[in-house]
Amino acid sequence: MGVPELISAQEIENATTQGLTPHLSVIVPAYNVDPYLDKCLQSICDQTFTDFEVILVNDGSTDNTLAICQTWAQRDKRIRLIDQENQGLAEVRNIGLRESRADMIMFVDSDDWLELDAIEHLLKLKEKQKAQISIGSYVIEKEGVQIHNKQVGDRLLTGQQAYLLNLYDRALQSYCWAKIFDKSLFEGIKYPTGQYMEDYCVTYLVLLRAQHVACSSKIIYHYLSRETSILNDSTLHDIRTAAFFEMLTTRYEHAKTAGYLTKRQFALWRLKVIRRIVRTTLEGRTYGRYMPGTPEMHSAFSFLSFACGKPVQEKDLKRIYAWTRRKKIFAILFGWL
Repeated sequence: MGVPELISAQEIENATTQGLTPHLSVIVPAYNVDPYLDKCLQSICDQTFTDFEVILVNDGSTDNTLAICQTWAQRDKRIRLIDQENQGLAEVRNIGLRESRADMIMFVDSDDWLELDAIEHLLKLKEKQKAQISIGSYVIEKEGVQIHNKQVGDRLLTGQQAYLLNLYDRALQSYCWAKIFDKSLFEGIKYPTGQYMEDYCVTYLVLLRAQHVACSSKIIYHYLSRETSILNDSTLHDIRTAAFFEMLTTRYEHAKTAGYLTKRQFALWRLKVIRRIVRTTLEGRTYGRYMPGTPEMHSAFSFLSFACGKPVQEKDLKRIYAWTRRKKIFAILFGWL
């Protein structure tokens, strides 16, 4: 099925009132974002491709967010507003998936915004490559400075290749936004309610289910980096770190047992993860973080003990870090594992 031609505003309204299935469901969680929400929704509603619905979920906001949501829901019939008590971002994403009527879904965070041809570009890319997921590049907007992140560039990946890249979470990151997914890929998968960095728990599993993942270097998404966001709020730093270490353990277990990586691929990734946790811990001590006995350190040492196959203590960190450096060099240069 090809990408439909653009339709008029009147046709959109007719389709909505007649209950026809939209081509795409765009899921927008909203919590206390009244300074940013207008820009986000404007960028969605002004898209060059128009056959979509917006599932806008107000998650118990205490500012003016609900009023802005209501105004937009009245202004554009494609927007379906869900107003609820606060349940957290992960559960909002689950609600959006349950409520979506289309066979394809897209997530847009409510303080971010899209390039005006973002949806059209990702849909055409997805169709052209016969892919189950299409991914665009993004810009980090921080204090008036734009930082371009092109991810893997223009490539067509298998789901297994995308899974491996996403394990490293650099060239192909775990953010659920800047992507269009076949909704069927989420069947049986839920975002973990109450968990920070919920997309880190889910994206790698969804990528693995795809036959093909089409990636583009074209900038389609603007990510606003702000101090009060969940990822940047300094008061949540240690909680996020503990959650990250726990989720990394889950990823490690999956990579070790699922059988999708070669022995060498897993060995290199294992070294990477061990090295990252040890480095994070040692660097954190410089700034008075990650003290012994804290939840994040319990998670870190539990993982290191699991990955190294023996108990790891504070005194072992520098030795393990040096070992991973030597092991990585040998593995890359000589294929030694």
